[in-house]
Amino acid sequence: MFCMKCGAELVPGEKFCHNCGQKITTDSFNAPSENKPDKPKNKSVITIIIVAVVSALIGAAVVFFLTDKPTEPSVDNTTASVYDNNSSIDDYEHTTDAQEILTTTGADNEYEEVVTTEAITEPLTTTEQPSEPEYIEFTSDLQYNVNVFLSNFSESGLESFYDRPSDENLARFSKWYNFMNRHLTTVEWDEEDADFPYDMASSGFNFRISEDYGIEAVEKFFGIKLEKGFGKGFENYKDGYFYDQFTGASYSQGFTIVSSLKNKGDGIYDAEFVIYETSDGIDSPYYSYTSEQIRNDMSTPGNYYISSSGYGTARFKATDINDRSTYKLIGYDVTRTR
Repeated sequence: MFCMKCGAELVPGEKFCHNCGQKITTDSFNAPSENKPDKPKNKSVITIIIVAVVSALIGAAVVFFLTDKPTEPSVDNTTASVYDNNSSIDDYEHTTDAQEILTTTGADNEYEEVVTTEAITEPLTTTEQPSEPEYIEFTSDLQYNVNVFLSNFSESGLESFYDRPSDENLARFSKWYNFMNRHLTTVEWDEEDADFPYDMASSGFNFRISEDYGIEAVEKFFGIKLEKGFGKGFENYKDGYFYDQFTGASYSQGFTIVSSLKNKGDGIYDAEFVIYETSDGIDSPYYSYTSEQIRNDMSTPGNYYISSSGYGTARFKATDINDRSTYKLIGYDVTRTR
């Protein structure tokens, strides 16, 4: 029951409203008046706010999940490298129209994945070279050329090397190559040279060879350019000369006969050879011998014998295998065992 005037709730039995003093009639016990104030709204307001916030959060979540779908990969044919996003396909070899660059962007990084749908069958570079070493058939001229070339090293006592000859090895070669092959123009004798140092002559040396001839020979046969003074400490070197003694006795000279020659490709050749010696001196026809010819001549006792250096292998470069002046030695191995 409510007061018709103020709307206050009435206590049964009251004749006057305890709140405003309005006389209570029977109508007072019917429905509350239209002017009755609303019930307290505090709880209702809080409830409405909570519902609104929850609704907003749910709505935001729905929008987020609906709009955060992964984007379709985009095809970009203007990028050809995973290392340079600014490079064009033209900057790289063997890229094709079938190559796609897929770009994926994440929260923390960006990367590119190269997908090639067409295999590249052509190599980046093409070098004409045999798949396996090819044995070369000797002509008489080729046999002579390789025999003469390698005899320069057997006659001068070159020691084995596998990368670059040591300066000591080159000093020995340059002195004895010039003595054995160019002594008429390169050797200076003490009795003929007024400038021959007295202290070297008194030490028993009777000839010398300028290191300039040695530098020239090393460049010719090895393709190595040496500086003056390279021979210091080797082969009796002093003040730009190599000194030694020649007694006039007969020297056993070794010459090389090549038994096989392989083309390794790219102008590289491998030779197998045998070093022979004779006490009779080497005559130019010997350099034309084949392995079979030298074996036949060895059937006559005393003519030739296999050197203590024995069998060996050599590797050399040549821009023209038929032109001995283009040969350059890059590896040399001599051993007694086969």
